[in-house]
Amino acid sequence: MNIIQKISSIFGNRQNAITVPPGYDVKVYQINNEPAFYKTPSGIILADFGSTRNNLVSVLSTAYEFLQENPTALIVWILQKDVIDYWASDAFQLDMLLWQFHGIQNIRGKGNEASDTVYIAKSATNAKAVMFLFKELGIRVFNPGQHEEVYVEIYDPNKQINIAFTGVEFEEQRDGELSGFFLARDKANEIQDEEKRTEIERKTLAYIHKTIQSASNIGKSDTPLSDLITKCANNWSAYNYEQFLKEFQKSRVGVFATGREEDNGTITFTEANSSGIAATTTPDGRKMLLVFADTVPYAINFGKQFNAYMMGNEVFDVVFVNPDCEGILVNSALSDKGMIISREKILSIYKPLKK
Repeated sequence: MNIIQKISSIFGNRQNAITVPPGYDVKVYQINNEPAFYKTPSGIILADFGSTRNNLVSVLSTAYEFLQENPTALIVWILQKDVIDYWASDAFQLDMLLWQFHGIQNIRGKGNEASDTVYIAKSATNAKAVMFLFKELGIRVFNPGQHEEVYVEIYDPNKQINIAFTGVEFEEQRDGELSGFFLARDKANEIQDEEKRTEIERKTLAYIHKTIQSASNIGKSDTPLSDLITKCANNWSAYNYEQFLKEFQKSRVGVFATGREEDNGTITFTEANSSGIAATTTPDGRKMLLVFADTVPYAINFGKQFNAYMMGNEVFDVVFVNPDCEGILVNSALSDKGMIISREKILSIYKPLKK
């Protein structure tokens, strides 16, 4: 085993130390708290989004600009725990993240053999699903090493630079179905076929959602609120309805909002936030706020008819401050059934959030 193989294997096996022979020099690149985008002496680009979720757009923008002039450059991306926790929190977020990286491949153009590498924090939410899906985009996937090292440059006595990726490579094979969805979406956008694009987006969302569920070995239902709507519709009882109300208050639901939106569509309700929430009129003439249960399955089954999110208890607050609002109509993600929560019921069970 030569010195380069030895150094690479030691980092990969996470042992403690190595004595570098005279004439050799080793430079180790590690994860940073701050975002970074720079070229190493070997020519590889390190793109670290930092330790918070807020830097994704700025780092990607830098990468887009750089690749316009350097389409064959190899990039090592670093996605830390906080970034993945946010951008892979559900299928909507993860779709947006992966679509950005598909865009990176598009900049390079067809026939370009440049293959990026991404380091993904194994402890992050839905990390395994993220690793699966990045593999489907043709990107090599690693977990960082024991001491958060990601990449090593080894300079031999002749000043030749050799590189070694550290950590553990994620080697499970995938069939590239996600890449196929994204390419089909590109085609629909190119010919401006809105109906086809919407159909592909729903299929993509369903595929990503299924991957998250499978990779996470989640045994519980992904439609808890809609399940309770079905249960109430098929077997009404005061107990079943109370279970639905409890689940609603702690659920993130979809709404169609006008006005202020925060954090990629999430609305935080305060008196200063004057966002309007779309309402509907029931057959008996009552004005109800329109709410969509279990947002990812709803969008998969019926299309995304909402543009923002709120917690159920925050929707109750909107009812409180709008005297003409007579309640909430919650649409199921599983059928055309809906469940009404009347204003009287809300006033009897809930105290508004303190402002």
